[in-house]
Amino acid sequence: MNNLQLNLLVDFVSTKKILILGLGREGKSTFFFLRKYFPHKRIVLADQNLNLRFQKPWNEVVDVDWILGDDYLKSIENAELVFKSPGISLKDIEIPTKIDISSQTDLFLKLFGNQTIGVTGTKGKSTTASLLFHLLQKMNLQTFLVGNIGLPALEMEAQITNQSWIVYEMSSHQLEFVNHSPHWSVLLNLHQEHLDHYRSYLHYRNAKWNIASHQLQTDFLVACGDESQVLEDMENQRITSQVMKYGFDTSNDLYWQPDGNLYFLKEWVGKFDFEEIKLKGLHNYSNILNALLLAKVKFGLDFKSAFELLKDFNPLAHRMEYVGEIAGRKFYNDSISTIPESCIRALQSIPNTSVLILGGMDRGINYDSLIRFLLNYKPLTILLLGEVGRKLLLELSSQQYLGMLLPVPNFEAAIPLCLEYCNEGEVCLLSPAASSYDQFKNFEDRGNQFKQQIENHSDFLPK
Repeated sequence: MNNLQLNLLVDFVSTKKILILGLGREGKSTFFFLRKYFPHKRIVLADQNLNLRFQKPWNEVVDVDWILGDDYLKSIENAELVFKSPGISLKDIEIPTKIDISSQTDLFLKLFGNQTIGVTGTKGKSTTASLLFHLLQKMNLQTFLVGNIGLPALEMEAQITNQSWIVYEMSSHQLEFVNHSPHWSVLLNLHQEHLDHYRSYLHYRNAKWNIASHQLQTDFLVACGDESQVLEDMENQRITSQVMKYGFDTSNDLYWQPDGNLYFLKEWVGKFDFEEIKLKGLHNYSNILNALLLAKVKFGLDFKSAFELLKDFNPLAHRMEYVGEIAGRKFYNDSISTIPESCIRALQSIPNTSVLILGGMDRGINYDSLIRFLLNYKPLTILLLGEVGRKLLLELSSQQYLGMLLPVPNFEAAIPLCLEYCNEGEVCLLSPAASSYDQFKNFEDRGNQFKQQIENHSDFLPK
């Protein structure tokens, strides 16, 4: 850090009673970052896990006070500055006005916000952040990819220089209590998600909007102009930064048409075949526009040169990922799908799907949009898992769904049914439209177990 950043850190932290709430990966990195600059400052550590203080590395730390167990949230009452970990919900906690709730994301943006490209949205964050990271690396810029994609941002602090750029994937949980915003903020879309964590859908959306709510006039908000909820919310947000919109509608600053023509500020800039980039579906074409806009507006790179740099980008796992085939039946893993809209997009992007695996943990999301889509889509064989599967079975059955609805307990039972009801040349698609936490550690675990069940077959042919 330079002297200015160090002074900001000292002013923010040095005289306050510090609490780190939640000691998972991000909480741990926050603690060791603070310990690096304040080696003897007493810090309160709070977590639900009673045994944590006896486990490495916590059993070796000094100058700390521990608050562990089910009542660990009460530790907030005696703090002045709280660094809250993303997974902890405070929706049922009344927070005294004298207490400053912060986070690792907030602290990072306070120090490095003018070098940060932040990406949020209900879906598409990881792909978009990875795409932007790939682009900047190809432009020979020192770039770091951090945040919700897996690496706590403060772990990169020692490597960041004044010339570095940081691509930061930001979840709503990470944005919920920030008081600073990135220089370049990307808002992809807004749909119902994580409603168990927030008091309402509005509170969830407001958390997302924090990515732009603290921007300056010299900053940029890049938003998908085809997303109705984004446009509706924008009318009620106090946005002071420069707003640029992208998409397929001709009202956007950058828009692409299905014939390949690309327009920027109403001027034709060339013809581009988006199928040359290894991303399926219109929603991913929208992500490509996002990257092209960054390259042009922020770094002055022409669209054709930027497009060439994106051609060797490899899509991430669990996102409409082609796994392979068994007896001519193709299998796709879209385990990242945890909301109705992502399942709809997957079906639109893989039109020869005949068997769909759907369902999981119920988080109170409204499934009307998916039900309407399925009722008007071609009849599928739908294998239904978990609470959401049971809910959709009742809803679709009551509306005389023309396809076949088959409840299944797990993937082991699902794969033989895929082979039975999927014809040669057709697709079996896992796109659950629901959370994975009923049977799995996370969506990656769900996708990996799905792939393992497929790969267990002796006649499996990998992609």
